[in-house]
Amino acid sequence: MSRRLEPEEIEFTKKINMIYFSEELSFEEAVREYRRIEEEFVARAGDNEHHVVETRRRITEWILTEALDCEQPQEVCREIWEEMLQRGFSDVMNRYVMSGIYARCCQMNGEFDEGLAVIEPLIAESEQALADTTLTPYMREYYEHELASDRKIRDELKAGDRGDTEEEEPEPDSTRTTRPSLKFVRRTSDLFRHSEAKNMSFEEELREMRRIEAECVQRAVDGGWDVLDTQRRILQSILRRALDRRAPLDVCREIWEEMLQRGFSDPDRRLLESSIYARCCQLHGAFEEGLAILEPLIPEAEQALAESTLPEPYRRDYEDFLQRQRELRDELKAGIRK
Repeated sequence: MSRRLEPEEIEFTKKINMIYFSEELSFEEAVREYRRIEEEFVARAGDNEHHVVETRRRITEWILTEALDCEQPQEVCREIWEEMLQRGFSDVMNRYVMSGIYARCCQMNGEFDEGLAVIEPLIAESEQALADTTLTPYMREYYEHELASDRKIRDELKAGDRGDTEEEEPEPDSTRTTRPSLKFVRRTSDLFRHSEAKNMSFEEELREMRRIEAECVQRAVDGGWDVLDTQRRILQSILRRALDRRAPLDVCREIWEEMLQRGFSDPDRRLLESSIYARCCQLHGAFEEGLAILEPLIPEAEQALAESTLPEPYRRDYEDFLQRQRELRDELKAGIRK
Protein backbone atom coordinates (compact mmCIF):
# COMPACT_ATOMS: atom_id res chain seq x y z
CA MET A 1 0.00 0.00 0.00
CA SER A 2 1.40 3.35 -0.97
CA ARG A 3 2.41 5.83 1.73
CA ARG A 4 -0.15 8.45 0.66
CA LEU A 5 -2.95 6.04 1.67
CA GLU A 6 -1.51 5.34 5.10
CA PRO A 7 -4.14 7.41 7.00
CA GLU A 8 -6.88 5.44 5.24
CA GLU A 9 -5.14 2.19 6.14
CA ILE A 10 -5.11 3.30 9.78
CA GLU A 11 -8.83 4.08 9.62
CA PHE A 12 -9.50 0.65 8.10
CA THR A 13 -7.56 -1.04 10.91
CA LYS A 14 -9.35 0.93 13.62
CA LYS A 15 -12.75 -0.06 12.25
CA ILE A 16 -11.70 -3.70 12.01
CA ASN A 17 -10.40 -3.68 15.59
CA MET A 18 -13.67 -2.23 16.89
CA ILE A 19 -15.39 -5.33 15.55
CA TYR A 20 -12.78 -7.88 16.48
CA PHE A 21 -12.39 -6.71 20.07
CA SER A 22 -16.10 -6.29 20.66
CA GLU A 23 -17.60 -8.62 23.27
CA GLU A 24 -21.20 -7.82 22.33
CA LEU A 25 -21.33 -9.03 18.72
CA SER A 26 -22.23 -12.57 17.75
CA PHE A 27 -20.26 -14.19 14.93
CA GLU A 28 -23.04 -13.48 12.44
CA GLU A 29 -23.24 -9.83 13.51
CA ALA A 30 -19.46 -9.48 13.29
CA VAL A 31 -19.46 -10.89 9.74
CA ARG A 32 -22.12 -8.38 8.69
CA GLU A 33 -19.96 -5.58 10.07
CA TYR A 34 -16.85 -6.88 8.28
CA ARG A 35 -18.79 -7.00 5.00
CA ARG A 36 -20.04 -3.46 5.54
CA ILE A 37 -16.44 -2.26 5.97
CA GLU A 38 -15.46 -4.23 2.88
CA GLU A 39 -18.09 -2.44 0.79
CA GLU A 40 -17.07 0.95 2.17
CA PHE A 41 -13.34 0.63 1.44
CA VAL A 42 -13.79 -1.10 -1.90
CA ALA A 43 -15.92 1.89 -2.93
CA ARG A 44 -13.20 4.25 -1.71
CA ALA A 45 -10.60 2.40 -3.77
CA GLY A 46 -12.43 3.30 -6.97
CA ASP A 47 -10.62 1.96 -10.01
CA ASN A 48 -7.46 1.06 -8.06
CA GLU A 49 -7.65 -2.68 -8.61
CA HIS A 50 -4.75 -3.45 -6.28
CA HIS A 51 -6.48 -1.80 -3.32
CA VAL A 52 -9.78 -3.47 -4.15
CA VAL A 53 -8.17 -6.91 -4.19
CA GLU A 54 -6.15 -6.34 -1.01
CA THR A 55 -9.16 -4.96 0.87
CA ARG A 56 -11.20 -8.03 0.00
CA ARG A 57 -8.35 -10.31 1.06
CA ARG A 58 -7.94 -8.58 4.42
CA ILE A 59 -11.65 -8.91 5.15
CA THR A 60 -11.67 -12.63 4.40
CA GLU A 61 -8.61 -13.11 6.61
CA TRP A 62 -10.35 -11.41 9.53
CA ILE A 63 -13.55 -13.41 9.05
CA LEU A 64 -11.63 -16.69 9.01
CA THR A 65 -9.78 -15.70 12.19
CA GLU A 66 -13.14 -14.80 13.75
CA ALA A 67 -14.55 -18.19 12.73
CA LEU A 68 -11.76 -19.98 14.58
CA ASP A 69 -12.09 -17.78 17.66
CA CYS A 70 -15.88 -18.31 17.74
CA GLU A 71 -15.53 -22.07 17.13
CA GLN A 72 -17.72 -22.13 14.02
CA PRO A 73 -18.84 -25.37 12.34
CA GLN A 74 -16.68 -26.77 9.59
CA GLU A 75 -19.09 -25.87 6.81
CA VAL A 76 -18.88 -22.20 7.84
CA CYS A 77 -15.08 -22.28 8.02
CA ARG A 78 -14.82 -24.13 4.73
CA GLU A 79 -16.97 -21.57 2.90
CA ILE A 80 -14.72 -18.76 4.15
CA TRP A 81 -11.60 -20.73 3.21
CA GLU A 82 -12.90 -21.30 -0.30
CA GLU A 83 -13.51 -17.56 -0.64
CA MET A 84 -9.93 -16.97 0.48
CA LEU A 85 -8.58 -19.38 -2.12
CA GLN A 86 -10.58 -17.53 -4.79
CA ARG A 87 -9.28 -14.14 -3.67
CA GLY A 88 -5.71 -15.36 -3.31
CA PHE A 89 -2.94 -14.42 -0.90
CA SER A 90 -0.89 -11.23 -0.86
CA ASP A 91 2.35 -13.13 -0.35
CA VAL A 92 3.80 -16.44 0.78
CA MET A 93 3.73 -15.36 4.42
CA ASN A 94 0.00 -14.65 4.36
CA ARG A 95 -0.59 -18.00 2.71
CA TYR A 96 1.27 -19.80 5.50
CA VAL A 97 -0.49 -17.90 8.27
CA MET A 98 -4.01 -18.31 6.92
CA SER A 99 -3.45 -21.95 5.97
CA GLY A 100 -2.42 -22.60 9.55
CA ILE A 101 -5.59 -20.91 10.83
CA TYR A 102 -7.78 -23.00 8.53
CA ALA A 103 -5.94 -26.16 9.54
CA ARG A 104 -6.80 -25.25 13.15
CA CYS A 105 -10.45 -24.88 12.12
CA CYS A 106 -10.30 -28.39 10.67
CA GLN A 107 -8.66 -29.67 13.85
CA MET A 108 -11.28 -28.00 16.05
CA ASN A 109 -14.07 -29.68 14.06
CA GLY A 110 -12.44 -33.10 13.83
CA GLU A 111 -11.78 -32.84 10.07
CA PHE A 112 -8.24 -34.10 10.47
CA ASP A 113 -7.66 -35.34 6.90
CA GLU A 114 -8.83 -32.03 5.47
CA GLY A 115 -6.47 -30.17 7.77
CA LEU A 116 -3.58 -32.44 6.80
CA ALA A 117 -4.28 -31.80 3.12
CA VAL A 118 -3.76 -28.09 3.79
CA ILE A 119 -0.75 -28.23 6.12
CA GLU A 120 1.39 -31.05 4.68
CA PRO A 121 2.18 -29.27 1.37
CA LEU A 122 3.42 -26.27 3.37
CA ILE A 123 5.78 -28.51 5.32
CA ALA A 124 7.17 -29.92 2.07
CA GLU A 125 7.63 -26.38 0.70
CA SER A 126 9.48 -25.24 3.81
CA GLU A 127 11.74 -28.30 3.79
CA GLN A 128 12.55 -27.73 0.13
CA ALA A 129 13.24 -24.03 0.71
CA LEU A 130 15.57 -24.78 3.62
CA ALA A 131 17.56 -27.19 1.44
CA ASP A 132 18.55 -24.22 -0.75
CA THR A 133 22.03 -23.14 0.36
CA THR A 134 21.55 -19.65 -1.16
CA LEU A 135 18.55 -18.85 1.05
CA THR A 136 19.00 -15.52 2.85
CA PRO A 137 19.35 -15.59 6.67
CA TYR A 138 16.06 -13.74 7.01
CA MET A 139 14.11 -16.20 4.85
CA ARG A 140 15.87 -19.17 6.46
CA GLU A 141 14.75 -18.04 9.90
CA TYR A 142 11.25 -17.50 8.58
CA TYR A 143 10.94 -20.97 7.05
CA GLU A 144 12.44 -22.61 10.14
CA HIS A 145 9.82 -20.91 12.31
CA GLU A 146 6.96 -21.90 10.00
CA LEU A 147 8.21 -25.46 9.67
CA ALA A 148 8.25 -25.97 13.43
CA SER A 149 4.74 -24.53 13.75
CA ASP A 150 3.30 -26.54 10.86
CA ARG A 151 4.86 -29.79 12.07
CA LYS A 152 3.19 -29.28 15.44
CA ILE A 153 -0.20 -28.82 13.76
CA ARG A 154 0.43 -31.85 11.52
CA ASP A 155 1.31 -34.09 14.47
CA GLU A 156 -1.82 -33.03 16.36
CA LEU A 157 -3.97 -33.67 13.27
CA LYS A 158 -2.44 -37.12 12.78
CA ALA A 159 -3.07 -37.91 16.44
CA GLY A 160 -6.71 -36.89 16.14
CA ASP A 161 -6.22 -34.20 18.77
CA ARG A 162 -8.89 -31.50 18.58
CA GLY A 163 -6.92 -29.14 20.81
CA ASP A 164 -8.21 -27.27 23.87
CA THR A 165 -11.19 -25.66 22.15
CA GLU A 166 -13.33 -28.80 22.28
CA GLU A 167 -13.56 -29.33 26.04
CA GLU A 168 -12.78 -25.90 27.42
CA GLU A 169 -15.57 -23.89 29.01
CA PRO A 170 -15.22 -20.33 27.68
CA GLU A 171 -14.67 -17.64 30.27
CA PRO A 172 -17.15 -14.72 30.32
CA ASP A 173 -14.56 -12.23 29.07
CA SER A 174 -13.01 -14.41 26.39
CA THR A 175 -15.87 -16.13 24.61
CA ARG A 176 -14.57 -15.19 21.18
CA THR A 177 -11.00 -16.44 21.48
CA THR A 178 -9.07 -19.37 22.91
CA ARG A 179 -5.57 -18.16 22.12
CA PRO A 180 -3.81 -16.76 25.22
CA SER A 181 -2.14 -13.81 23.49
CA LEU A 182 -5.43 -12.77 21.86
CA LYS A 183 -7.18 -13.14 25.19
CA PHE A 184 -4.62 -10.72 26.64
CA VAL A 185 -5.24 -8.19 23.84
CA ARG A 186 -8.98 -8.41 24.26
CA ARG A 187 -8.94 -8.05 28.03
CA THR A 188 -6.46 -5.19 28.00
CA SER A 189 -8.48 -3.49 25.25
CA ASP A 190 -11.41 -3.50 27.64
CA LEU A 191 -9.12 -2.23 30.40
CA PHE A 192 -7.94 0.69 28.26
CA ARG A 193 -11.50 1.66 27.33
CA HIS A 194 -12.32 2.12 30.99
CA SER A 195 -9.01 3.43 32.30
CA GLU A 196 -9.62 7.01 31.14
CA ALA A 197 -13.00 7.18 32.88
CA LYS A 198 -11.39 5.81 36.03
CA ASN A 199 -8.46 8.23 35.67
CA MET A 200 -5.98 5.37 35.94
CA SER A 201 -2.26 6.09 35.76
CA PHE A 202 -0.04 4.00 33.51
CA GLU A 203 1.46 2.37 36.61
CA GLU A 204 -2.01 1.20 37.61
CA GLU A 205 -2.62 -0.07 34.08
CA LEU A 206 0.72 -1.86 34.10
CA ARG A 207 -0.08 -3.68 37.34
CA GLU A 208 -3.36 -4.84 35.86
CA MET A 209 -1.67 -5.86 32.59
CA ARG A 210 0.86 -7.93 34.52
CA ARG A 211 -1.94 -9.67 36.40
CA ILE A 212 -3.72 -10.49 33.13
CA GLU A 213 -0.38 -11.60 31.64
CA ALA A 214 0.15 -14.12 34.45
CA GLU A 215 -3.30 -15.60 33.83
CA CYS A 216 -2.72 -15.83 30.08
CA VAL A 217 0.71 -17.44 30.43
CA GLN A 218 -0.76 -20.04 32.75
CA ARG A 219 -3.49 -20.58 30.18
CA ALA A 220 -0.79 -21.22 27.58
CA VAL A 221 0.92 -23.73 29.86
CA ASP A 222 -2.33 -25.57 30.61
CA GLY A 223 -3.46 -25.56 26.99
CA GLY A 224 -0.20 -26.66 25.40
CA TRP A 225 0.34 -23.37 23.58
CA ASP A 226 3.77 -21.95 22.81
CA VAL A 227 4.53 -20.24 26.12
CA LEU A 228 7.52 -18.22 24.89
CA ASP A 229 5.59 -16.94 21.88
CA THR A 230 2.71 -15.99 24.19
CA GLN A 231 5.07 -14.09 26.49
CA ARG A 232 6.66 -12.27 23.56
CA ARG A 233 3.35 -11.17 22.05
CA ILE A 234 2.05 -9.97 25.38
CA LEU A 235 5.21 -7.98 26.10
CA GLN A 236 4.98 -6.33 22.69
CA SER A 237 1.50 -5.08 23.61
CA ILE A 238 2.78 -3.75 26.92
CA LEU A 239 5.62 -1.84 25.25
CA ARG A 240 3.25 -0.25 22.76
CA ARG A 241 0.94 0.81 25.55
CA ALA A 242 3.90 2.33 27.41
CA LEU A 243 4.63 4.47 24.36
CA ASP A 244 0.98 5.46 23.94
CA ARG A 245 0.76 6.53 27.59
CA ARG A 246 4.13 8.32 27.44
CA ALA A 247 5.45 6.21 30.31
CA PRO A 248 8.77 7.29 31.91
CA LEU A 249 11.88 6.12 30.10
CA ASP A 250 13.06 3.93 32.99
CA VAL A 251 9.74 2.05 32.84
CA CYS A 252 10.02 1.64 29.05
CA ARG A 253 13.63 0.54 29.43
CA GLU A 254 12.70 -2.15 31.95
CA ILE A 255 10.08 -3.54 29.55
CA TRP A 256 12.58 -3.38 26.68
CA GLU A 257 15.24 -5.27 28.66
CA GLU A 258 12.71 -7.98 29.45
CA MET A 259 11.90 -8.15 25.75
CA LEU A 260 15.58 -8.62 24.90
CA GLN A 261 15.77 -11.49 27.35
CA ARG A 262 12.83 -13.23 25.73
CA GLY A 263 14.11 -12.62 22.23
CA PHE A 264 12.23 -12.08 18.96
CA SER A 265 10.43 -14.57 16.76
CA ASP A 266 12.00 -13.22 13.54
CA PRO A 267 14.18 -10.33 12.26
CA ASP A 268 11.21 -8.24 11.15
CA ARG A 269 9.66 -8.43 14.59
CA ARG A 270 12.97 -7.40 16.13
CA LEU A 271 13.15 -4.33 13.88
CA LEU A 272 9.52 -3.40 14.52
CA GLU A 273 9.73 -3.67 18.30
CA SER A 274 13.13 -1.91 18.30
CA SER A 275 11.50 1.01 16.51
CA ILE A 276 8.79 1.15 19.19
CA TYR A 277 11.41 1.40 21.92
CA ALA A 278 13.40 3.90 19.83
CA ARG A 279 10.28 6.09 19.78
CA CYS A 280 10.14 5.82 23.56
CA CYS A 281 13.72 7.10 23.59
CA GLN A 282 12.84 9.88 21.17
CA LEU A 283 9.91 10.92 23.34
CA HIS A 284 12.24 11.40 26.32
CA GLY A 285 15.18 12.91 24.43
CA ALA A 286 17.39 9.80 24.76
CA PHE A 287 18.44 10.09 21.11
CA GLU A 288 21.75 8.23 21.35
CA GLU A 289 20.13 5.28 23.11
CA GLY A 290 17.45 5.05 20.44
CA LEU A 291 20.02 5.26 17.65
CA ALA A 292 22.20 2.58 19.22
CA ILE A 293 19.27 0.17 19.07
CA LEU A 294 17.68 1.06 15.75
CA GLU A 295 20.54 2.10 13.47
CA PRO A 296 22.36 -1.28 13.17
CA LEU A 297 19.16 -3.08 12.20
CA ILE A 298 18.33 -0.96 9.15
CA PRO A 299 21.30 -2.08 7.00
CA GLU A 300 20.59 -5.70 7.94
CA ALA A 301 16.99 -5.35 6.78
CA GLU A 302 18.04 -3.54 3.59
CA GLN A 303 20.49 -6.29 2.74
CA ALA A 304 17.94 -9.03 3.45
CA LEU A 305 15.43 -7.29 1.19
CA ALA A 306 18.00 -6.86 -1.60
CA GLU A 307 18.86 -10.57 -1.46
CA SER A 308 15.30 -11.82 -1.15
CA THR A 309 12.80 -12.83 -3.79
CA LEU A 310 9.75 -11.45 -1.96
CA PRO A 311 6.76 -11.07 -4.28
CA GLU A 312 4.73 -7.90 -4.80
CA PRO A 313 2.97 -6.31 -3.00
CA TYR A 314 4.84 -7.57 0.05
CA ARG A 315 8.06 -6.05 -1.26
CA ARG A 316 6.44 -2.62 -1.61
CA ASP A 317 5.00 -2.85 1.89
CA TYR A 318 8.36 -3.85 3.28
CA GLU A 319 10.10 -0.97 1.48
CA ASP A 320 7.56 1.43 3.00
CA PHE A 321 8.18 -0.09 6.42
CA LEU A 322 11.93 0.36 5.99
CA GLN A 323 11.46 3.96 4.89
CA ARG A 324 9.59 4.71 8.10
CA GLN A 325 12.47 3.29 10.12
CA ARG A 326 14.95 5.44 8.16
CA GLU A 327 12.85 8.51 8.89
CA LEU A 328 12.84 7.67 12.59
CA ARG A 329 16.62 7.19 12.49
CA ASP A 330 17.07 10.58 10.85
CA GLU A 331 14.84 12.24 13.46
CA LEU A 332 16.93 10.70 16.25
CA LYS A 333 20.11 11.95 14.58
CA ALA A 334 18.62 15.42 14.29
CA GLY A 335 17.52 15.42 17.93
CA ILE A 336 13.86 15.85 17.04
CA ARG A 337 11.72 15.12 20.06
CA LYS A 338 8.13 13.95 19.54
